[in-house]
Amino acid sequence: MKKILISVLCIVLIILISITFYLAFPLDYKFNYTESINYNNLNYENIGNFKVLTLKGSNYEQGFYHGAVLKDEIKFIVDFMDSKINSNGYFKNFFNRIYIKFISKQYFKNIPDEYLEEIKGISDGSGIDFYSIFLLNVYDEIYNTLGCTNAAYWKYDDLIHGRNLDYDHAEILWDKSVIFYYINSEDKYNVISVSWPGLIGVLTGMNDAGLSLGSMTSKSVNSSFNSIPTGFLYRKILEKAKFLDEATYILQNNRVSIGNNLLVASKEDFKAFVYEIDCKNVIIRNSETKNISAANHYNFLVNKEDSAYLSSFFREERAFELTNSDYFEKETMISLLRDRLSTEKRYSPIANNWNILSVVFLNNKNSFIVAGNDVVPASHGRFFEIFIDDEDLKVVDTFNVYYSFLDSYNRFYSKHKSYFGDIDGFFNEKKLDELFELYEMGVDFSVEKFYKYKNMIGFLIEINNVKKVEEYLQKLELLLDEINNYVSEYNDYEINISFYNKDDSLVYQYYLLKMRYYKMVDNEEQILYYYNKIIDSDTDQWIKNNADVFKNLKRR
Repeated sequence: MKKILISVLCIVLIILISITFYLAFPLDYKFNYTESINYNNLNYENIGNFKVLTLKGSNYEQGFYHGAVLKDEIKFIVDFMDSKINSNGYFKNFFNRIYIKFISKQYFKNIPDEYLEEIKGISDGSGIDFYSIFLLNVYDEIYNTLGCTNAAYWKYDDLIHGRNLDYDHAEILWDKSVIFYYINSEDKYNVISVSWPGLIGVLTGMNDAGLSLGSMTSKSVNSSFNSIPTGFLYRKILEKAKFLDEATYILQNNRVSIGNNLLVASKEDFKAFVYEIDCKNVIIRNSETKNISAANHYNFLVNKEDSAYLSSFFREERAFELTNSDYFEKETMISLLRDRLSTEKRYSPIANNWNILSVVFLNNKNSFIVAGNDVVPASHGRFFEIFIDDEDLKVVDTFNVYYSFLDSYNRFYSKHKSYFGDIDGFFNEKKLDELFELYEMGVDFSVEKFYKYKNMIGFLIEINNVKKVEEYLQKLELLLDEINNYVSEYNDYEINISFYNKDDSLVYQYYLLKMRYYKMVDNEEQILYYYNKIIDSDTDQWIKNNADVFKNLKRR
């Protein structure tokens, strides 16, 4: 019995020692770069809150420049990834690390050498170990989560592909996305990828042949780690494919690890397909109309049960409805990506609280339009239209923030306030000035400015900033005087006097804001004063109804 016990202990000890060596032995890629790095290429530019990197040279050189320019951002994301992986206590973490190392080694042997060289370049350029960069690039394959909506429209001279990427950890990633422009050798197309620091796979991108793609995670009943991670495969498509048949060939001759829907739009074919993919199948979903949409569920392959699919069905149907039109242009696609319509069942809308990246590809015009890292949903911020001019990227148009931009910002803060901290620290003077500058951008007309100020004051009331409320109430009063003076100069044949008149709707909306302000400072006498001015007037009933609501509100 004693001998048996000793034998068992020896076996256990051997297993533990083997596991320890397995974990300790680093996953690395041996690559010796013998040429000198041209540090003059370590340049980037800013567009809005984006960094834009144009990457040239070999894969290793592209990776090195990527890592050197974005080393601080990469370290931030790697540290966050490590904290998520190691958040379950020592015992669970031990086995979790074994599991992740095993999966990583399966992926490692299926990734082409050129991409491993690029990861090695990022590691050398940033000073962060190879395994951490590698793990960052396969993290989503291991911990894949549902999200994302894609839609495409082709008619007349326009092929337009819109894409919202939704993801967990919005509070971490919302302002970190980067535009990478890969200037490749002659046997590859140049590639635009809208992604994050440290990542070389493409989930959202277009090549200079006018082929674009956007991926959406699907929960398949089939999966395999002995396969190429999706982002690397999709980058290969953009580097090699001009036609949909070429994209189909690449997908059918490579096995992916996780379930995906992939919308691919081709300028040359002047249409788009949705590919339903898992490790055993590639199904092409075509459209008989001039539009197509997709979210996270399969239409033909078997879905693994997940309640999140309820939202996915809704988003796909809504996107199809909005693109099923005779008139559609880039502004229409931006409106689709900003859509907040939901249902009584509270399904997540297209522009939801996880939307951290939003892009419109104008395949026929060699351009793309990208949301500017301003807010969550990303599509509620600014958009920048960028033209691909050979090896240069040029901003040719800007689209202002959505009308509910401030509400979106406040909702985003409220959802993640435990991460962002004290509200006064988050919405400090500098931050508010930046937000209001974005919100007022492009507004010159007085009445439009009135409604902008009104929304800004409502936002300030929500975050309980008394000082700023007082400042903007004064601005609003001066603006009302300006509107009234403007009205006095024209007769009612030239403008609608009743709409602009200071004694009409606008001034009573101003009184509603005064009521809300005096509720903040506990001045019941002034609340009643403005309440009576509204109730005793002949203004719109909705204003009177709101006066009743604000009068009875309890102070927050």
